[in-house]
Amino acid sequence: MKLLTTYDKENNTIFQNFGNTKYFKVYGIENGQVQYSEIVGTMGKKENELMDILLFLETDVLICGNIGEHFVKDLINEGIILYSNYCGNTDIAVEQFLKGELLSDN
Repeated sequence: MKLLTTYDKENNTIFQNFGNTKYFKVYGIENGQVQYSEIVGTMGKKENELMDILLFLETDVLICGNIGEHFVKDLINEGIILYSNYCGNTDIAVEQFLKGELLSDN
């Protein structure tokens, strides 16, 4: 499974505006454990172009801050599970996901 978070590189936190994120933090998860993580830049892409990155990275789950309704519909249509309106440390959010403590939007 691949789980991505929007990423504020300076603070290691979830970036709060999906459409303007400059980075994603990618987590590879197997057997309920994080196997690796890496930071991927968005190459200056914004808004709808970000969906291309999510699809290219074969995203299964996205954790982010604020996200527009049109993005939510696109994610649902692509089968990507969304957890939005989250803030704080990305690693802690992923730990909460693995424990089943996050509430999904879809």
